[in-house]
Amino acid sequence: MQAIYLLDQSVNILTAPNAWRDKCQPVLDAAGDVVEWIIPKGTIVDGDEALLRVSTGQCTPFDEECVAAAGATQQQLEATQRQYLAASVGIKGKKDMELFMAGVIEGYGPKTTDDNPVYLPGANYDAWQAAKDKLKQTKDQV
Repeated sequence: MQAIYLLDQSVNILTAPNAWRDKCQPVLDAAGDVVEWIIPKGTIVDGDEALLRVSTGQCTPFDEECVAAAGATQQQLEATQRQYLAASVGIKGKKDMELFMAGVIEGYGPKTTDDNPVYLPGANYDAWQAAKDKLKQTKDQV
């Protein structure tokens, strides 16, 4: 049973299982020092680890055995993966989670604060803006 990582995953190299060590890669700073270790996006994992990572949304099934073991529809897997991505990019609060899950936003831009989020537009951002503009026009007519 195999699954494939959807994003680079940070790993504590000091406690990483031996089975992962050959998959880990260093991330270097400008001076050439290791700042973290990752399991790169696209890495294939096997067995129980594959099923665990599929269940958390970190991986997608790579073979039919993993698809069957996951016991979820493609839509359910994609929702779980999107939720994991939301956590990865730091989505906060119910409103922003709904906007993220709906594809309205893809995360936050520079200078974002909790009180004043700067959204990175997603595929459905324009439709959301159009709905807001229509609501504003309706209110202005009253």
